[in-house]
Amino acid sequence: ESGWLPSSFEVLKERQHLTVGGTVSDIYDGAVSSVVWKGRASEFAVDSDGRWTPKRFDVQRLTNWVDKPAAVERTQIEIESIVFDPPLGTSDFQTTIVAPPGYPVMVMDAGQLPYIWNGEAVVPGAPRRHPLPNEMVRGGIDESKAGGRTKVALIAFNIVVVAIAFGILLWRRKNA
Repeated sequence: ESGWLPSSFEVLKERQHLTVGGTVSDIYDGAVSSVVWKGRASEFAVDSDGRWTPKRFDVQRLTNWVDKPAAVERTQIEIESIVFDPPLGTSDFQTTIVAPPGYPVMVMDAGQLPYIWNGEAVVPGAPRRHPLPNEMVRGGIDESKAGGRTKVALIAFNIVVVAIAFGILLWRRKNA
């Protein structure tokens, strides 16, 4: 409502979704079907510059277990003050994220341009691509064994994609 902070949010993480430490399924050994975080800001007040700020934030975490009832945890955050436009130095922008050199990076508002992490900073450049199936023999894989299976897998994948696309078209035509 004030143009800078959402008054509420909801984040759903299902089994296959990545989160801190791996996928939800990996972290909970398959015992959780999903985790949902919901938050809502409240008790807004106006500061001396006319900016709205929340004084309270309520967060709920819902863990949907596979074999037992869902668990709900609630947290209330009381906000004492918010600093707008704080002075920032170079060290405030140093990342502690460990990524290997060559890791692909997406830059906001420039998603169409290729960037990579060079080990120290984000730089323009195309990430290294994985070898194509016909290049695998150069990597030491016996094409007579792996290459044939790869080709069969690619053909099967294409057949499945075409079948799904055809099914969608038929369904749309039927429901139109």
